[in-house]
Amino acid sequence: HDHGSEARSGSAADEGDLVTEARIVRKLQASEALQPIDHLSVVDESNCGCGAKFSVLLVTPAFDGVPLLARHRAVNAALEAEVPLIHALSMKTYPPVQWAKKKSEA
Repeated sequence: HDHGSEARSGSAADEGDLVTEARIVRKLQASEALQPIDHLSVVDESNCGCGAKFSVLLVTPAFDGVPLLARHRAVNAALEAEVPLIHALSMKTYPPVQWAKKKSEA
């Protein structure tokens, strides 16, 4: 009798302690609070590829009129299982209007 597949939860335990770019992307895409996501990039910036340091760029209309701190809280909430395993997480979070402005300045 194998109950394993249906009992899987989103806890960190079933993915082990290694945090990867793909895992962060998956968690952010699964977060209702961040939908719809216009642009998402996650880069592992740790030299060892060991998932110690990540930068996240997230653009979503869900952030329209939302203060920076609240945006970061929303990202942290989506990554609650991962954050304790990461040493450094740098976030750039924008609503689309602000992101368009940033891009045009670049």
